[in-house]
Amino acid sequence: MIVNLYAVGLHLEVAGPPEGYPVVFLHGAVAEGGQSWQSQVRDLTEDLRCYVVDLPGHGGSSAVPWASMEDTADQVADAIKRETAGAVGVVGMSLGGCVAVRLVMRHPELVASAVVSGVSVLPASFGTRMWQRGQLLARYTSLGSLLPAGDRGPANNGDRTGARAAPAAVARQAQRKIADEIVNFRLPAGGQKVECALLAVAGEHESRQILLSLRPLAARFTAGMAKYAPESGAAWNTEHPELFNAMVRSWVSEQRLPPKLRDPEQWTG
Repeated sequence: MIVNLYAVGLHLEVAGPPEGYPVVFLHGAVAEGGQSWQSQVRDLTEDLRCYVVDLPGHGGSSAVPWASMEDTADQVADAIKRETAGAVGVVGMSLGGCVAVRLVMRHPELVASAVVSGVSVLPASFGTRMWQRGQLLARYTSLGSLLPAGDRGPANNGDRTGARAAPAAVARQAQRKIADEIVNFRLPAGGQKVECALLAVAGEHESRQILLSLRPLAARFTAGMAKYAPESGAAWNTEHPELFNAMVRSWVSEQRLPPKLRDPEQWTG
């Protein structure tokens, strides 16, 4: 594992063969940030070049202030330009999925394919939005809850050039801003499609609002597809890493999918 620490910019960890297909991972609303991808990094770095980003206010980027989804997407774009020589695959969960959508729409030349999981793009009632906001804020108070027991705390890989410090708490003000942006996340007005192979996916047990968003989200991209993971919740990258990893590996390079993923026909309105 190679650790890159920038004096200005987002904390980024890189793993996998230099010749591997480049894939950028954007974490959800969890204080540990990129550490939540350890189940993916362990498996996928055999053949993929994985770039694990800590978003502003999280993990190794805790000193970088959160401004907005758009600003964060631009910072991720800067990191991609620094680290790679062409378009990449992007994988985002929840918060990271929202950032990935903004990244594709603002910098389509940088993203060849994307997987976004757990993203809602539909309006909801005030009560639903407040419930969603509370659920998001609760994630920041359960540090390490989304990591397998053996992965909590600093990793210790023999080929690393440094060690990741224990994650710092996300500032309360940043938590509230992030939660509000996720709850109110929408696609830009107008029906113009964006050139990208984008997979909109969710766990079967996620909120109805997220499941109803799968098809509208996928429809905004020229090669969009909507699927759900059966018997899975929001953190299904750690609940069912084998299926999640198979999805990432097959989609980002060839736009194929494992047969266990299902079409969201029952969530049509």
